[in-house]
Amino acid sequence: MPIAYIASPFRGIKLADPEISESDAIAMAKQIAFYAARYVKEELGFIPLSPVLAFDRVYNDVYERDKVMEACKALIRISDVFIWVDTRWTQASEGMKLEQAFAESIGLAVRVAEINPFAL
Repeated sequence: MPIAYIASPFRGIKLADPEISESDAIAMAKQIAFYAARYVKEELGFIPLSPVLAFDRVYNDVYERDKVMEACKALIRISDVFIWVDTRWTQASEGMKLEQAFAESIGLAVRVAEINPFAL
């Protein structure tokens, strides 16, 4: 089965909505990533690969930002498709923009998925 790298907002949530607490922003990022992974698996038939879920409590995104981005690039390299999760926080996510630029630079197909787990 093909692997789909899932780019979803993490730090972009807090940047776009500073009134959201850090813990709430992290919980929201995980919820978006979870719903995106389920969508990719069930609707698209791909193996979902989400750095938000894979790196939870592994890296410190503030102090190890470069390491996080290198790890994301390694995951993008082994993926067959890049899924850009479009949310109200996506445009504030610098990490997602860097991930997409890298995916495009290696010729990976980019697909957009609108995931709104908060509308349920």
